[in-house]
Amino acid sequence: MDERFDFIIIGAGCTGLAAAMYGARLGMKTLCLGAMHGTELPVGGVITTTNIVENYPGFIRLSGSELAEALEKHARSYDLVDIREEKAEKIEKAGKGFFVKTKKNNYHGKAILFATGTKWRKLEVPGSAELENKGVAYCALCLHPDEEIISNSNIMKIKEVTPGTRVLTKEGRYQNIAGFTRIDYEGKIIKIRPRLFNESVSITAEHPVLTLKVNRGIGNNYWRDFKFEEPEWKKAEELTTDDCVLYPIIKEVEDKEFIKLSDFLELRKQNDSVIPHKKTHTAKVLNDKIYLTKDLMRLFGYYLAEGSASGHQLNFYFKENSSLFDYPSCRKTKRVN
Repeated sequence: MDERFDFIIIGAGCTGLAAAMYGARLGMKTLCLGAMHGTELPVGGVITTTNIVENYPGFIRLSGSELAEALEKHARSYDLVDIREEKAEKIEKAGKGFFVKTKKNNYHGKAILFATGTKWRKLEVPGSAELENKGVAYCALCLHPDEEIISNSNIMKIKEVTPGTRVLTKEGRYQNIAGFTRIDYEGKIIKIRPRLFNESVSITAEHPVLTLKVNRGIGNNYWRDFKFEEPEWKKAEELTTDDCVLYPIIKEVEDKEFIKLSDFLELRKQNDSVIPHKKTHTAKVLNDKIYLTKDLMRLFGYYLAEGSASGHQLNFYFKENSSLFDYPSCRKTKRVN
């Protein structure tokens, strides 16, 4: 059965939500339709793609998504307003009113308002395409909600991030979250896994990635003559196996008395201990809390300087006459497992 409304609004951006508020204030049963798939924007419209808003009256500074959420909450506070994330597929005059069809429902309204909004208008001048995402920007960029990022307390999935989370930026420092944008995406997803990394990252095809080219030397001493070109931003879909992906280096220092293994590894916890998912007869139950003693930190330093991991072992490489061998816990071999 078709649902009937006094007022139907096509578009749930800032204008559509404001119109819904006024419709309800005038006593009209109001429906506001906002698509959220493909290239369509979520409820809140184009403002959701803006990181920082500083020119909206009444708010000194907030993110576009926060402003959109406030507008949606305001509109939903009216009992006469119904906001639905559906895309209008057919609209036609029907008697003294209008007929609106979506994939889910059919609606009839006495009056209809088109508030379909806008999208960023591209510059379309020489150089704008080459400089897009390199100074010329139109909107915030998106990562998959299951992608992991480095926060000030843990490695966590983006969908678990809260406004109070501080994340590692490309400058190598932790910064507060400016805002959130949620958009359904139906395009191509690019998965990048740098050499010698186990983890990969999945991003949209147009997401910029900071890369550089490395020109190796020739012959046995090829490693002595490395030449690095200037870093440049590239769209993910333009990357090749010849590109080196750049990662930020953490520049903040935090004093800690201990770390917890469960913060870094997916392990089962039992009281104050952690247990591997696959427990064998040789497996040991470890304390979740590892105290950062001077000896342990020295071992970490050796691993960062000359260490590697393979299989179930850690390898340390040293010269025969290294002063390391004065350290009682290490054996005099080139590799310590």
